[in-house]
Amino acid sequence: MKAWESMTNAERAEQTFRDIKLRQERRLEIRKRAEYEANSFTVESSLKAIARTRGAKNRGCRSCR
Repeated sequence: MKAWESMTNAERAEQTFRDIKLRQERRLEIRKRAEYEANSFTVESSLKAIARTRGAKNRGCRSCR
C-alpha cells in the first residue's frame, strides 16, 4: 500500500471506498454477533428458569405446584 500523499485522486477514491466497505462489513459482523449473544442469553435464562421451577417442584415447594 502506498502512502496517502503519493496516491493519485483515483487511487485515493478506491482506498476510501475500500475502507468504507470494510467498516460496514465489520459493523455488520459485530451486530450479528451481538444479536446471537442476546438470543443465546434469552434462551439460557429461560432454560435456567425452567430448571429452577422443576427443582422447586421436585423438592416439594407448596407454592410452586
